[in-house]
Order: sequence, then C-alpha cells, then structure tokens
Amino acid sequence: MVGNGDSFEAGIYPSRLRLDDVVATYPSPERMSVSGLDAVSTSARASVADRSCMIFAELPSGNLALASYFWEGLPEQASREAACQLAKTALEMVIASVIAR
Repeated sequence: MVGNGDSFEAGIYPSRLRLDDVVATYPSPERMSVSGLDAVSTSARASVADRSCMIFAELPSGNLALASYFWEGLPEQASREAACQLAKTALEMVIASVIAR
C-alpha cells in the first residue's frame, strides 16, 4: 500500500501461467514490452480500467512477473496511462531483481 490509499502489488506466478492466459482472462489486454521482455497490460475489471493497471511480463524462466497499481484518489484525477506507468516502473524493478539472482 502507498500512504495515500493507492496500492501497488507485485509478484511472480507459477510457470504454468502464460501471457496468452492473461489475454484470455482479463479485459482489454494490450501487448507491450517491459525491460525487453514480452508483456501484457490490462485491468482486473473493466469497471476500474480508468484508474488501475496490471502488467504481466514473461521472465526468461517462463514464469510471469506481475506489478499492478490502483488509484484510490478522485476519479477525475485518475488515468490508465498514469497507473500503467507506475506499474511498469515497479515491474522493471521486479524484473531487475529476479534476473540479478
């Protein structure tokens, strides 16, 4: 959690999940690249797509890394682009940590 109520989450999923599973499961997925890895951005639900972003990236190990950001502020101050930029920055840190191991 961020001090103002906004929240970040990050983690590594088991290797049995793939980006195609994300595309099939979540609303309005968009293919992208994060730290040179194939990735997909989406939202947990269409109803919060304007203030949240989840980004999944496929690690060299085959596992998926995830970082998400959810904006708790005023709806008129929220944007998917801002949420995705914050999630992407967090995911880049997760990826760098995992690859450095």
